[in-house]
Amino acid sequence: KLPDENLSHYDFIISTVPIHRNLSIPYINISPIITSDDIDSINNFLNYQYHQNILKTSFLPQLYRDHVSARSKNEVIKAFYQLLKNQFSQIKESLKMHMTNSEYHQMTIYPHQIALIKLNKPINNNDILSVIILNKSIMWNKKEVRIVILFSCVDPHHFIYNTLSDTLKSLTAHQEDILEIMNHPSYPQFMNTIFKHQKLMNL
Repeated sequence: KLPDENLSHYDFIISTVPIHRNLSIPYINISPIITSDDIDSINNFLNYQYHQNILKTSFLPQLYRDHVSARSKNEVIKAFYQLLKNQFSQIKESLKMHMTNSEYHQMTIYPHQIALIKLNKPINNNDILSVIILNKSIMWNKKEVRIVILFSCVDPHHFIYNTLSDTLKSLTAHQEDILEIMNHPSYPQFMNTIFKHQKLMNL
């Protein structure tokens, strides 16, 4: 039946018989009667997939905007609020204050005008990474900023944050990639660049 299946509907295959063909998705071969080694293999694979896809599932095109004409950090905060409000109707006005008041967030400004704002308390139970790319840089905490990422994730072990932070550190070592994002902004371009540097970080 496998040749008749549309594999794009699946993430991976677990099979009790060998598969002697090239597939477009990964597969795991296990024993007909599952063993502890089989369970370990499946868990290792799932952990690997989770690590590889964590940023992919946290960024969303609905929470990305480019060509934003904000002229101050307050206008950027308003733009984030509206972006999130359109997606999550229960978002409260207090989000603006939490993004303004440093008691409610941590902010890291990387080289080449990239800023990451990490909310101390997530907006909701969703893992949210929202992005705004400005037409022109603005001053924020006495530094120029043009790409702003808002981090609101349920991340008790800081895995998502550390993955993103390390990815951004890799990205800022390649100014040509940042200029490509700024000069030709689009969601696919941004995500392709993020994935590229997440992979470089893991090498």
